[in-house]
Amino acid sequence: MYDKINTLENLYDQFVSDYCEGNFVEGYCGYDGGEGLMSPETFKKEFTTDALSKGFDAEEVSGMADELADWCECHLDHLRSKFN
Repeated sequence: MYDKINTLENLYDQFVSDYCEGNFVEGYCGYDGGEGLMSPETFKKEFTTDALSKGFDAEEVSGMADELADWCECHLDHLRSKFN
């Protein structure tokens, strides 16, 4: 997906940026029938798969993937708060 990424931190930053732009979606939102943003767990799996396929260290990837899932949950909580 991100062929020119050469560090795990750059990959993390690109995933965050793309998520904020709505490029990671799954399923459908009941509100308007549009696609819903990817869950933190699925987002974590996508990151892990991509990072490992690029040859990054599995232990480093695991830690960074956990951080990414935490970031994603916080981001979604922030978005939900706008509608409550």
